[in-house]
Amino acid sequence: MATAFRTGSFAALLVVATVSLAGAQAAHAQSSMAQSSMPALWTGFYVGGTVGYGETDNVATFEPSGAAYGFYGGYNHAFGPWVAGIEVDYTWADISDSARIGADRVTLEVDNLGSVRGRLGYAFDKALIYATAGYAWGDAGTNGVVGGVRFSRETDFDGFVVGGGLEYKFAPNVSGRIEGLHYSLGPDSNGQDVDDLDATVVRGGLTFHFNGN
Repeated sequence: MATAFRTGSFAALLVVATVSLAGAQAAHAQSSMAQSSMPALWTGFYVGGTVGYGETDNVATFEPSGAAYGFYGGYNHAFGPWVAGIEVDYTWADISDSARIGADRVTLEVDNLGSVRGRLGYAFDKALIYATAGYAWGDAGTNGVVGGVRFSRETDFDGFVVGGGLEYKFAPNVSGRIEGLHYSLGPDSNGQDVDDLDATVVRGGLTFHFNGN
């Protein structure tokens, strides 16, 4: 009888454990499905890095172009599907070109670009399409040899930048983006006799979001 009692108790415990395990698995599956169906969370701080290509409008005989890479950071706030934010970025540039002027050779190069921009976008769950605009600055210079004399000159520029892009969250805290920016810059007070600087940069970026879903 004791053996039958122990056998019956063991069977009952086995049934309870099986039911509990099945319930836990079902709850986990429902939680995973609910989490995967939740819309992407865009509100919060973020940082990221970029790599891309830039070029300037033709300046005299120069056609500067080359690599552009840097970092950015900002904050987004979502109002339903609308996402507004502010972003700061800095770009190291290798946008340059050399031209021969008679017997002399001169190089024009853009060394860096930066901006503080507002962003306004519309989110389709994990995808965000956005426009951006704001204040921008840059540094460019010329160097070479003219008349047998080597020279080098740097000029600061500032103005505005406009652009837009597409961002996609492929993980809760990670998104990728592709964007284009057009800079329209004029010389600062140390370069009033220098032409304006208009540059376009197309780049990809990888972003880490501190508050992700």
